[in-house]
Amino acid sequence: MKITSFKYLLTSLLAVFLLTACDASSVSQARSGNKDDAYIEEPLAEGSVQYQLHLAKSNAYVGLLTQKDYGSIYEEFAPAVKSSVPPDAIKSIYDQILTAHGAPLETKQQQWWFITGKEKGTPILISRKLVKHEKGMLEYDFTFSPDDPDKKLIGFFIREHKNKF
Repeated sequence: MKITSFKYLLTSLLAVFLLTACDASSVSQARSGNKDDAYIEEPLAEGSVQYQLHLAKSNAYVGLLTQKDYGSIYEEFAPAVKSSVPPDAIKSIYDQILTAHGAPLETKQQQWWFITGKEKGTPILISRKLVKHEKGMLEYDFTFSPDDPDKKLIGFFIREHKNKF
């Protein structure tokens, strides 16, 4: 497959999962690490302790993807997402990620990065995990509605980490 068509396919398929995108004017971030390196483990900051469950879920989702347990991730989707995304879509997308970037090698459980914002006036929370793959570092963004008491997944997106902080 040509690189350009692969990127188009990957972008198209991932767009299905990215149900939200933050308005640039309403974004705030908190993360572990420093401006030069976010791939550092440290305890949650006082202002991020409220996202402890989101971090735990994000770590679990990375583990499920690594184990290729796509059905368990699908079960974590909010009902609205399940009605618009077929169960086998996760496998198709992640297979493309593995082909392009190689197998995942590691992630740090206490590495965290939270991005809050609004999409069409609705609050969202993105929990970003950095994952080392054979061919580089990737960002796994798991999107939640902070108002959802069940903390169901409303989207996710995977992309290359550009180390821009």
